[in-house]
Amino acid sequence: DPLEVLPKIMNILYTKFGGHTNEKGFKVLEKHVRLIQGDGVNMNSIKNIVNLFEQNGFSTDNIVFGSGGALLQKFDRDTMKFAMKCSYVEIAGVGGLAVAKDPITDKGKRNKPGRLKLVKQNDGSYLTLSSLEHHSEYEIAEDQLITVFENGKLLCEYSFDSIRANCDIDIDRLDSMHIM
Repeated sequence: DPLEVLPKIMNILYTKFGGHTNEKGFKVLEKHVRLIQGDGVNMNSIKNIVNLFEQNGFSTDNIVFGSGGALLQKFDRDTMKFAMKCSYVEIAGVGGLAVAKDPITDKGKRNKPGRLKLVKQNDGSYLTLSSLEHHSEYEIAEDQLITVFENGKLLCEYSFDSIRANCDIDIDRLDSMHIM
């Protein structure tokens, strides 16, 4: 049970590796140490775990939730054809390098190589452009994504209310569908 195990693990990790207290008063583990929770992850368990972290004085910066089984209404990343993958790296002394996954067993899992931009089309739909596959379009396109974290620093902070307003989510409808 994550609600029983996670506080114990957090205390062990904090005792062993140390950390600091952030500006909001929550304990954050040393920057190279974090938890990944994948088992039993769904919308309700995430809420319970986040509340548990708060009650125990730990920042949610310490945990990452695995995306799979029950997070998206019992769909997984393969069903939804969604996954976050590395597409570009910069290596000191070498420069930029496009990176792509292209498994021979499932061409549907291939990702776009190079730097990426999410652009809004004239019809209101969105398209992901790759600097390698759509070079001329990529250069002039306005990226709809905003950098929130960079090099470990939070650049933009949003409240849940502003995120919900931006998404135009009907929370009552989601509650009735047992999504939130």
